[in-house]
Amino acid sequence: MIRFLILFICITLDAFVYMLEKGATIRKINLFYCFKHSFIFAVINVFMFLIGKGLGQIIFTNNLFRFHSFVSLIILLSISFLTFLSTTKKKDFVEKLDLSFNIKNSIKQAFITSLDTCLLGVYFAVLQTSIPVILLCIFIITLIMIFSALYIGYIQGAAYQKIIGYLTSIIYFIFAMIHLLGLIH
Repeated sequence: MIRFLILFICITLDAFVYMLEKGATIRKINLFYCFKHSFIFAVINVFMFLIGKGLGQIIFTNNLFRFHSFVSLIILLSISFLTFLSTTKKKDFVEKLDLSFNIKNSIKQAFITSLDTCLLGVYFAVLQTSIPVILLCIFIITLIMIFSALYIGYIQGAAYQKIIGYLTSIIYFIFAMIHLLGLIH
C-alpha cells in the first residue's frame, strides 16, 4: 500500500504542477473555486484508474503474470523517461493573468494529466489490492494535492516546476529498478 501511495503521489505531481501554474495566474481565489477544480481532477483520476485496472484485468490473466510484470516495468520506465523529457523541454513559466481558465479547461487537463493514472491501473491490475481503499486514496490525495497547488500557486507563484518534474522522474526510475530486482529474484 505504501508503494501505491508513493507512486500515486508522483503520478499526481504533473497535475499539481499544472494547477500550481493556474493558481499563479488567477485574479482571485476562494474555497469554492479550489474545491470545484480539485473535485474535477479527483473524480477523473478515480475514473481513469478504474479504466486502467479494467483494461489490465482484461488483457492479463493469471497465466500471463510474468508478462504483466515486464509490461509494468516498461510502463514505469516509460513514465520516468517521458517525465524527464517533458521536464527538460519545459520552458520557463511566465506568470500573467489568465481569465480563460474554466471548468471545460479543467476537465480537459484532468484527462490529459490522468493518463498516467490509467497506466498505474494497468500496473496494479493483477495485484490483490482493496479497490475501495485504493479509490478512496486516489480521490483524497488528488483532492488535497490540486487544492493545495492552487493555493500555493496563488500565494507563492509557480516556482520549482522543474525540480518537481526531475524528482518525479527519479522516483519512477527507482521504483522501476525495485520492480526489476523483484523480477530477477
